Amino acid sequence: MSRDERLEIPSKGNASYASPKPGSPYQAIRSWSWFEGVFLIVVPLAYLLLGRFQLFPPPGWVDAGMYLGYFLDFPGKLAEFGPNYHVMRLPYTLTGFFVHRIFSPKIANYVLVLGFHFLALFSVYYAVRARHSRVAAVSAALFLALNPLWIATVTRGYVDGPGMAFLFASLACLVNRGGILSVRAGTVLAGVMAALSAFCNAIAGIITILAILSWLYAEGISWRELWRTARHGLAGAAIVTGVLCLTSWSLKGPFFFFYVNIHFGSQALSGFGMNYLVPRGEWLPSAYRLALPIAFLCAGLSVLLAKRRGASPSLLLTAGCATIVLTVLWFLLWDFGIGSSTLQFAHYGSYLIPGQCLVFGGLAAALLSKDDTQPELSWAGGAGLAAAAILVLLGPEQLWAFEAKWRWAYLLWFVIALLFGGAMMLARRQPGVGLAVLMFATVLAGTANADTRRIFRVGPNPDYKPFYELMVRLNWIVDSTRAGGRPFYLWYCRECLPADQRDDWRVVELRYMGKTLRTNMLDSMVSLWLWDRAWLNYTMPSLSAEQVRQLTVAPEGSTLVMLCPEEMACNDATAALHHAGLTTRERARIPLAARGLLDLNVLVVEVKANRPSS
Repeated sequence: MSRDERLEIPSKGNASYASPKPGSPYQAIRSWSWFEGVFLIVVPLAYLLLGRFQLFPPPGWVDAGMYLGYFLDFPGKLAEFGPNYHVMRLPYTLTGFFVHRIFSPKIANYVLVLGFHFLALFSVYYAVRARHSRVAAVSAALFLALNPLWIATVTRGYVDGPGMAFLFASLACLVNRGGILSVRAGTVLAGVMAALSAFCNAIAGIITILAILSWLYAEGISWRELWRTARHGLAGAAIVTGVLCLTSWSLKGPFFFFYVNIHFGSQALSGFGMNYLVPRGEWLPSAYRLALPIAFLCAGLSVLLAKRRGASPSLLLTAGCATIVLTVLWFLLWDFGIGSSTLQFAHYGSYLIPGQCLVFGGLAAALLSKDDTQPELSWAGGAGLAAAAILVLLGPEQLWAFEAKWRWAYLLWFVIALLFGGAMMLARRQPGVGLAVLMFATVLAGTANADTRRIFRVGPNPDYKPFYELMVRLNWIVDSTRAGGRPFYLWYCRECLPADQRDDWRVVELRYMGKTLRTNMLDSMVSLWLWDRAWLNYTMPSLSAEQVRQLTVAPEGSTLVMLCPEEMACNDATAALHHAGLTTRERARIPLAARGLLDLNVLVVEVKANRPSS
């Protein structure tokens, strides 16, 4: 074997750092057993598709609408609005665009969600399988597949799910270097995946680097090998960056596409996130997602300390605990040192999941049998984890009612802590039962967590798929009726939706600079064209002098799209235009409906200044 094809064994003498053995651990790639097939494909797929989960983005959230707009017409939206940090997240926006070119929008959404979901699951499996039994590897993958917090991340139509999927893929490539992948290929591919994660979201890139450093620390890598790993990883990152630069340039975007994120990043690191702060007493008591990293860190450290005089500590446990510690420290530094609000939001808090996943895999590797020749134990373990997760999901509404009643006493926080403590005590004699209790506690916390409950399609929360289809149809209506070469605006009344269409399931509440903003389904629809970049205003039929000037600044006039819950609202808006001295010509008047969610009239008109005849 050449120098580039073997790993240096570090002077620390950590036996677990040795190259993965090329024998049985990698036979799974060539011939998966029924066990892997059921618990890596069938169970996660059934859990996701047959469970009570929303697989389409939530109404009221504008970011998901922006990305859908780019998925439906990437070149057109890029040409109209120019480069910005949303469109230039190319690993996500280009993937979404090409998938929507191949499939119908509804099917494309399923492809994106399931594609990134299974990329993450398989990556976790192969990362753990490189050093441990298939039971431990499948257990780690199931932990992710059954976790409501991960499902919320990968289904919300935002960059965090894809960014984290590339994070897991980067770890899988790194861990398998010297095994199923050569050292050089594994490290280069790890760099490719890390760069894709960073280009999805800079935060994802930072957490990926922290996870990689945690793994290399756990391996006890030598400085010489660390330098070689960094070189190869940077080479992989440079390759994929070059490909994306050329792709952006070919689509009429900037060659150095990532430059547009510099301003956004500098804002984030200068305390801009402080503008979104909400008093901790309003969100922290029900942010049960924050209990999990603390609990898993304690569980992982307890096993590591118990083994300090025995065999070499698990790489997974060490790497997982280090990842949790570094991620928490980074968020604390950002929130309290620089000034931000990362821990307040679930989509930022989701980046604590990778460390938890590694710790769970490490616990499974340390506690479960390392003998893959006992299939009955494998099936029992996998079934136990699935059953523990499903048990919680049988009654989410009852759980929410219990949590609301006892929130003042922080009762559920104590329940989660007791479950983790009991699970670790059980794990000494009944490892499989202990891990099932950990899974139960994780799903319990994820289901009770207040700011991710919209992923559950239960009770008054309607299916979001009809609204997704309505947005796709609106995009087609506007693109097929607007006059080319003219300024284009959308006009709507945010507060004019009926009260039953502005309930908490269909509204996103955001605090900005002390003011409360409640965006609803109309905001989501306008966000197809970048929201405030395309609206005339959101208080139709009111018009300011500046807005009248906007409509008439071009000699040929403008195209105006009105979104009216009632037809009378469109008539009032048209009358307001005429009163302001403008003329209108109707191009289209089309009713739109999303079953159980929204009824709407869309009026497309050409607007010009009313110039007196000579």
